[in-house]
Amino acid sequence: MQFSLGQLKRPLAGVSLLLFNCVSAYSGLLAYDSFSHTNDHSYFKDGGFGWSDAWGGLAVTNGLTYAKNNHPLGTQGAGAMLLMLSERYLNTSLSGPFASLVDTNGLIGKEGTDIWISFLARPTELNQFIAGVWFGVGLDSGFALLLTNGMSGLAPGVPLTLFTNYFVVEHVRFGTSNNDLREEYFNPVPGTPDPGGAQGTNVFSGNMRFNSVSLIGNSSDRSMAGIVDELRFGQAYTDVSPLPPVFLTDVHYATGQMTFSFQSLTGLLYTLETRLGVDTGSWTDVTSFSGDGNVWQLTLPTTNSETRFFRVRRE
Repeated sequence: MQFSLGQLKRPLAGVSLLLFNCVSAYSGLLAYDSFSHTNDHSYFKDGGFGWSDAWGGLAVTNGLTYAKNNHPLGTQGAGAMLLMLSERYLNTSLSGPFASLVDTNGLIGKEGTDIWISFLARPTELNQFIAGVWFGVGLDSGFALLLTNGMSGLAPGVPLTLFTNYFVVEHVRFGTSNNDLREEYFNPVPGTPDPGGAQGTNVFSGNMRFNSVSLIGNSSDRSMAGIVDELRFGQAYTDVSPLPPVFLTDVHYATGQMTFSFQSLTGLLYTLETRLGVDTGSWTDVTSFSGDGNVWQLTLPTTNSETRFFRVRRE
């Protein structure tokens, strides 16, 4: 699809272009680890943000990917980890990202608050012990998604298949008198305002507070029970299910004309915006359209009499 000059909301004559890729911003993302660690330590690995220490006993392999309804989950490529009973603590300090969720015991779980958690999981062997992700105070208490021998499904309508990537989302509501609600979503559509109906809903009478994550696995070689990737903690579903950035490609400039292309996603709104400075002034809409899953090409008139900055916003 190409925009002709007559399709623009306002003329852009007298403008030279500087283009920016649009990265969707999720201000409520509290902690994240892509497992794409840069250090070479064989035991401790430190990456991402929102943590207070490094993983112990961590091994890495190729990253996992996931997409549904033409909406791919934003990932960072290589760096998924093998389940080997690793543990890592979140930053629950009073000045940390979870400060508003921390109770009087210094744990995430303050009454009346809630948190969203997501990760990718790939079971690779279930005939020895268990594989999964545990959220607790170490291994003393908490909640988990554990894949055990004999399981045939994660939830009704979600069959469990080895060597398959699953997008797992947990919504935990910390209620009064320890009546906490845990809602589970398996393979929802990324990048939407809401994941849809929960496939597993459990009310717990007990302490679901936590400050750490443990990656539990056991198998014949103690390393191939499963793979986990893209671990996120956030304040809303949109925080833990981001789409990839908008990448501008095929950028060409000729006298009086600038063109570029980008991949659109079905059902999302794209808006070309402009302003005079990189970090000054407000962004002004130029044109908007709904994505259809195809590559779109945008053509704009330009001159060298003025410098402007442009970006593509997706929502």
